[in-house]
Amino acid sequence: MLDVYNAGKGDAFLFSHQCYGINCCPLLIDTGTSGANIHSKVPRNLREVMITHSHADHIGGLVDILNNRRILTLYIPYYLPEILAIKKFLYSRLSTNTDILNRVNRDIVLLKEGDRLCRHSTILNPSVSPIAYNTSNELIDIDIEKTLESLNTFGLKLDTKAIMKYVSPLANKQLHTRIKIHNNERSSSKDKKEYFTRAKKFVHNFFFTLEDALSDNSDLSIDSSKLEIAKFVNSHFKLTANDASIVMRYKDDDESYLFTGDAGIKVFNRLILKCPSKLQANVLKVPHHGSKENLTEEILEAIKPKIAILSHNGSEYHPSDEVLDMLELLGIADYHTNNVSTDTYTIVKKTGDVSHKGKEDIYFDN
Repeated sequence: MLDVYNAGKGDAFLFSHQCYGINCCPLLIDTGTSGANIHSKVPRNLREVMITHSHADHIGGLVDILNNRRILTLYIPYYLPEILAIKKFLYSRLSTNTDILNRVNRDIVLLKEGDRLCRHSTILNPSVSPIAYNTSNELIDIDIEKTLESLNTFGLKLDTKAIMKYVSPLANKQLHTRIKIHNNERSSSKDKKEYFTRAKKFVHNFFFTLEDALSDNSDLSIDSSKLEIAKFVNSHFKLTANDASIVMRYKDDDESYLFTGDAGIKVFNRLILKCPSKLQANVLKVPHHGSKENLTEEILEAIKPKIAILSHNGSEYHPSDEVLDMLELLGIADYHTNNVSTDTYTIVKKTGDVSHKGKEDIYFDN
C-alpha cells in the first residue's frame, strides 16, 4: 500500500509492505518541507525513513519526525556531498538534542546502486562511483600532487598535503555512521574501508577534472581575476543533488513501483543503457514534481508505467505541460497531490483515493 501525502511542492510517501521494516513497519520515503507537518500524519510505528537527497522539499520534515517517532534506520545516498549536506542539516537543527543526534548517527545506512532493502527492492541510483565531473563515471587513479601544483598556478593556494592525505569527515568520532548495506555477504568494516577509499578518490578526481577544465577553458588563464576563477570553481563543484537521488524499484508478484526522488534525465539515460529491464514499473513516482528536465518520452517508454504520481503544488513550473502531454500521449494515468491550474481554469484536479486494479491501494492525503 502506498500513502501519498500532500506535501505541497515536496515529496512524502509512506510505503507499506510485508518485507519492510520491523514487524511489517512501513517505510517513509522523503519527509516534505518542515511546513508540511508530515510527522503528524505518519503512523506511530514508523521506524524507517529514506531521504532520497538533501533538498529542503524532501528533507525538511525530518527533524520533526525524529523528534516524534523512534526511527531505527535512516537511509541516505552513498555520495559524499549529499552525506555532508544531510549531516550539516541534522547538526544545525539537533545540536541541543544530543540523544537523538547520537542515535541517528548510529542508525544511518548509505545506499547505492545494487543494494537491496529486501528481496523485492533494488537500489538503482546513486551510481557506485557517482562522479559528476567525469563522464566515464569512474574513479580514476591520478597524480594528485602534480594536479594540485598546476591548480595553484591559477592562484587557488590549495593545501596540497591535506588534500593528498584527505580523510572523509565521516571518520570523525562524533559521527558514528553505520556504513552498512542490507546484504549479509558483506561486513560493516569492509563497507567502511571501501567508502573511505572512494571518498578520497572522489576528492582527488574533483581536483583532477577541475584542473583539466581550467586548462581547457579559453576564457580563463593564470592572469584571470580571483573572482573569475572562484566562479568557475564553484560552478564545477556544484553537482545538483537531484542526480544523486536514491532511485528504488520495488517488485513482487502483484505490483511494481519506481521511486525516483528528483533524478534527472542523465540518471535515467544511464540506467536505460545499463539495466533497462530493472527500470520497468507499473507505478512511477514522477521525478522532480513533473519537471521537463527530468523525463523524456524515451524514459517513459523504458519505464512503461500504467500510473504516474505527481507530487507538487501546481506552481508555474511544476508540473510542466510537456510532461503532462507525454503522459497523455502514452496513455499513462496521472494522479496529483494538488490542482494544476492556469490563471483562468484548472487543467488537472487533485486526486482522491484511488485503487490500482485492486492489487495495491494508493491513498492520497488531501
